[in-house]
Amino acid sequence: MSRIVRNTSAVAAAFATNTILSFLQIKLLTRYLTQSALGEYSATSAIGAIVSVVAALGLPTVILRYTAKYDALGAGARIRRLLMLAWGLTLGLSALLLLVVARVAPVVLPRLYAAEPPAAVNVVLATAVFVAMALRQITYSAFDGLRRMSYPAALENLNVGAVTVGVVLCREQLTVPLLLGMSLARASPCSCWRPRSSGAGCRRRRKTGGSRRRPRRPRRSRRCRRSSPTSRPSGGAPP
Repeated sequence: MSRIVRNTSAVAAAFATNTILSFLQIKLLTRYLTQSALGEYSATSAIGAIVSVVAALGLPTVILRYTAKYDALGAGARIRRLLMLAWGLTLGLSALLLLVVARVAPVVLPRLYAAEPPAAVNVVLATAVFVAMALRQITYSAFDGLRRMSYPAALENLNVGAVTVGVVLCREQLTVPLLLGMSLARASPCSCWRPRSSGAGCRRRRKTGGSRRRPRRPRRSRRCRRSSPTSRPSGGAPP
């Protein structure tokens, strides 16, 4: 099976499975959560999604481009350094963002919602969920740059399936903080992964630069060729 067919089928299967499990989650939430709790969960998720845009900074697109480039060159160490830099920047911005949300949310939320505003703790948890999703997206972009899309597809299915199982098991005691905590555990990135280059660049470099060139022989000028005794006729006498 070619790589294109394998990656396409993995992405399609992940999309179908994710859609089915997300629909099942919505049915369970609307059945076992109260109306106020479901509204609070939707509001905190929307606020967290808006605020956490700052944490991404377009890094997944950069990771996708340069991972593919360094993989073609056979530079696995550069891919690791790039991922460490992206994770470090995202973690630093995420910590700063969570501190700002924790200080600002108790003051701003009562002004935005006249009656029964969402809890500030839930807004902080929702922001942490979407920040963890940004970290996970960086990891998935590295897999996509290496053209191994089956791995993030399988991880996404496992994450969504784990949350669905958690919702089913805790459906009687389901609350907004518990649901956000399960979502945070699902959104945590696979940071133990270390990228490996495909080796095409190494093979290309071995072919072109591995063999030594033979030293060229010094070329003789035309004047030296004319004055050499081998260029004179055999029967003639020198002038």
